[in-house]
Amino acid sequence: MPKRANATVAWVGGQKSYELREDGRLSAMPDAIAWARWLDAHGSFAFHGQRGRINLLKEQRKAGPGYWYAYRRRGERVAKRYAGRSAELSVARLEALAQALDGGDTPLVPQPAAQESSAANSPAAGEPLLAPKLQPPRLPRR
Repeated sequence: MPKRANATVAWVGGQKSYELREDGRLSAMPDAIAWARWLDAHGSFAFHGQRGRINLLKEQRKAGPGYWYAYRRRGERVAKRYAGRSAELSVARLEALAQALDGGDTPLVPQPAAQESSAANSPAAGEPLLAPKLQPPRLPRR
């Protein structure tokens, strides 16, 4: 079962604004400076916008404080796209990422388990799918 995000930024249509829900507490979206500080202090959150839903995860690199990546699951595949640094992550940017990942214009990154099973079941290029079934069985060695 997938792990739930501790924090969610969600669009509230009735109020026509975004709200931040963290550990069950509800608050209004912070201003730009407080938002950047909040992003620096957290490692992941979910975004439920007007144009789609994505999960964001901060990945640490050797140089720099970390970079945000957006993920969207479709079936057994996961789409991944670079979101930016904390200072670059605005609500408009999140909406654009959600729309791009929801729309299907992003190449999908297969999960390792799905990749192994599909590779084991798929025939090599150019081989007919039923070729082994159309040949007579081999005779036992004596």
